[in-house]
Amino acid sequence: MNTKHNTTPSSPLWAYIVENLADRDLDTGDMVRALGIHRSRLTDWRRGKSMTIDTARAMAKFFDKPLLELLVIGGVITPDEARMEGAPRRLADYSAKALVAEVQRRLQEGRGSDADSATAIR
Repeated sequence: MNTKHNTTPSSPLWAYIVENLADRDLDTGDMVRALGIHRSRLTDWRRGKSMTIDTARAMAKFFDKPLLELLVIGGVITPDEARMEGAPRRLADYSAKALVAEVQRRLQEGRGSDADSATAIR
């Protein structure tokens, strides 16, 4: 662990912060300035206190991490709450084959923008 990161990790959030700062060769001062928080928040997080949604959002941006990840690690929501069954997914999460199959299915159902678009794809 990099010595410029203060003390031993004592909470999952603090361990996460220390690891991400070290990966980026940053220190807690860099993070405090970027997030616009008081240094006392670092002590709170070392002791296991949770963060606000706004702070989680700012930290996610600072570390270039998914907000949901910070909300769970920061103690704002539980891992079970983060599992959003049936939640919309990003198109990038689907294979090209799955996307083509869905487009073809919709065109066959007549859900395309117009009936002629089905013949344009074939």
